[in-house]
Amino acid sequence: MIAYNKEMNLLSEIKRQLGAASGSCMQYTVVDGVGGYFQNVRKIREFSPEKILLEGKSALFSVIGERLSVGKYLGGDLIVNGQIERVERAVLGTVGEKKKG
Repeated sequence: MIAYNKEMNLLSEIKRQLGAASGSCMQYTVVDGVGGYFQNVRKIREFSPEKILLEGKSALFSVIGERLSVGKYLGGDLIVNGQIERVERAVLGTVGEKKKG
């Protein structure tokens, strides 16, 4: 439990220094060849074995890869299984997206 608290404190410090409000941004970790863990996901907009489009509070994230599948989605936390090649970010309100008020 100590390691978890130290990691959370480090993440909070990084977010504070970058000016991100707590819980306001999507965070993710990709494990090569296995999948990834995404936090603060509001909605899964699209899903295919090659692309998963995720909506956060102020941005969309495209998870691009092969054999992608949703392992678990609960309370804003999402596990994606498969080979993730890249994650692309687009701010809501750009690239044809309408920002919700």
